[in-house]
Amino acid sequence: MIFFPTSSKGVAIVSLLAVLTLGAPAGMAQKGVPPDAGGGGGKPGGGGKPVPRRISAPPAPRAQPVISTPPKIQFVQPRGPFPNALTGPDQTWGMTGITLIDDLGDLNYRKTRGQRHHLPKSKSSGPEEFSVTGPRIEGGEQTYNPHKLTIPPDAVIIDTSDNLTGGNLVPIAYREPGAERHPPIVVRVSAARSNLVLFNQNDQLSYGDISHDDKTLLMGSIGTTFSSSNKIVYLHAGRLIVDSAHEPVRIATKMVGVKVEPGSTVLFEYWPSKPIRIMALAKHHAPSAKVRVGFISGAPISLEPGQELIVSEGPIKTADLEPGDGVERKVLKETRPPTGGEVIMRSFSVGQFAPGVLLSADQWRACRGAKAKAYERMVSHIGAHASLPKLQPAQSNQGLHSGWSADPVRIFAKDGTELMTESTGDLSLFSGTMLVRAPEGTRVKTDLGEIHVDGAAVLAVQSAPGAVRVDTCDGRDAVWVLTGRHRIELNPGTELLLTDHTPTSAEAYARDGVGRRKVTATQLPNGITVVLSDFSIMSLISNQKHLKALKRPDTPTDSQLVDHVLSTAAILNLTTATRGGFFAQPNDAD
Repeated sequence: MIFFPTSSKGVAIVSLLAVLTLGAPAGMAQKGVPPDAGGGGGKPGGGGKPVPRRISAPPAPRAQPVISTPPKIQFVQPRGPFPNALTGPDQTWGMTGITLIDDLGDLNYRKTRGQRHHLPKSKSSGPEEFSVTGPRIEGGEQTYNPHKLTIPPDAVIIDTSDNLTGGNLVPIAYREPGAERHPPIVVRVSAARSNLVLFNQNDQLSYGDISHDDKTLLMGSIGTTFSSSNKIVYLHAGRLIVDSAHEPVRIATKMVGVKVEPGSTVLFEYWPSKPIRIMALAKHHAPSAKVRVGFISGAPISLEPGQELIVSEGPIKTADLEPGDGVERKVLKETRPPTGGEVIMRSFSVGQFAPGVLLSADQWRACRGAKAKAYERMVSHIGAHASLPKLQPAQSNQGLHSGWSADPVRIFAKDGTELMTESTGDLSLFSGTMLVRAPEGTRVKTDLGEIHVDGAAVLAVQSAPGAVRVDTCDGRDAVWVLTGRHRIELNPGTELLLTDHTPTSAEAYARDGVGRRKVTATQLPNGITVVLSDFSIMSLISNQKHLKALKRPDTPTDSQLVDHVLSTAAILNLTTATRGGFFAQPNDAD
């Protein structure tokens, strides 16, 4: 709020400004044209006959300069860190530094105390240049050798497209996993199902990812991937514990559809080349779930708490009947239709099974807000059918193992994007483009570099032959990229382009509708070229077809994502306005 002075002089100034503002004509009078006399038209007080006016065409607007080719890339030599009025000496908030990771990196930093006394003096540099000295990163991998990522030969490729009428998901080209619990799973994104929720750590909680008014809690294991549409959850792969609130939840997957009744808790597990497993853990009034199997006609199968259903297109192997959770089971019914397939219903103890799938005490204490209340509701549902430890109120998260986040990864991917969740939780992007809402601890591997997320962030990643592009949209001091022995910090509003060749201006200013400016490049000793630039966050969100869902978010999580990104974009527009306009090429890809 702005307060004006109350003195007579101040009031006079404000009044003058008001008069000049409110009394100004819609269009300024042209030179040589007399102003209209008071009144006019012969009306009383008009001063007699109207004064004739000379009407002339308005001046032609000045043509905007047309840039037919992208601006040139400025190639520079790496240099030390420097103070800047916009970003400060740490080069934070929208700018970037590159840190060389070597045995002398921390020694050099201690000698110079972060100053560049050992470098020759030069003119003051702009904030788009580079820093290659600094403290060595302690712990974890210190290098990332660029290499071509390849899909494992035994991987299952899941296409997210499906039969929209039947809800079937068709896995293609998979093999027997051998000794592994399940083979590596590569998700190939289709435009029909391009907005995904992916669990890159065990026991993560999804809440608000189905619809605006839905209060369903989904707890997933590492590698679990699902999408949703029209309040239906499409499970592409993985294991979900589904806890419903006041409305039923419908789950569609290959061969089986499940309706989880209100106030119920059900475990649903689907790994390609393995039987589907449904376990009822809690109910309110009706049965926990109703299961419809594709190769069995008639009424759906009802499951009560303590009942498990195993469904397979072929004979069920003995190994698949022993999940290794130490819970005793008893066969209730076996069904083998003449058309093929097998269904086995068994009983189990909810009290014996439930403690093994719930959060640890430290994980529970780390949950907050509506997600914490939804988890408490789930434990209450299960506790009605089993004796569970009493919940403790959320306090500090002391003792929580480093890097665990309750939030899964949210992905908006372009058609044809291929990615895989590794057993470590790292994501491998083989090809394609995606916008990622990444929790703390997320790592994304590409051909030319490894992306690290040290705090919650929103970033766009594109991987193509010989080039990787990373745009940070939200998450201050959270994102950095490791390539060779160099760490590259990326704050919001900064774009990184890595290439295995010398890039052209047309490549740096890609034809994707995204505005860019201040493009600067340098080449690292390993032959990788690093290109850094400012980019317009608004243009990225507005001009990408696969981000169309963000224009009208239909879930609370996506609405929150958009709010954070737009807030960051607004702040950057104010703080970096003096850096000039953006140059954008039309989006030809979409």
